[in-house]
Amino acid sequence: MATAAVAAGSGAAAGTESAEGPPGPAAALELWLNKATDPSMSEQDWSAIQNFCEQVNTDPNG
Repeated sequence: MATAAVAAGSGAAAGTESAEGPPGPAAALELWLNKATDPSMSEQDWSAIQNFCEQVNTDPNG
C-alpha cells in the first residue's frame, strides 16, 4: 500500500512541475529514485540505479 502512495506522489509531482512537455530534472530524479528503490521488485533494477546516479552527477545542484 505504501508503494501505491509513493507512485501516486511521484506522478503528482511530475504533473505539477511540468504540465507541458517532459518532466524537469527534479521530477526525473524522483522517478529514477522510486524505480531504483521499489520494494515490490524482487531484484535490483540496475538500469534505474545507474540512471539515478547519472542524473545526480549531471545536475549542477546534485
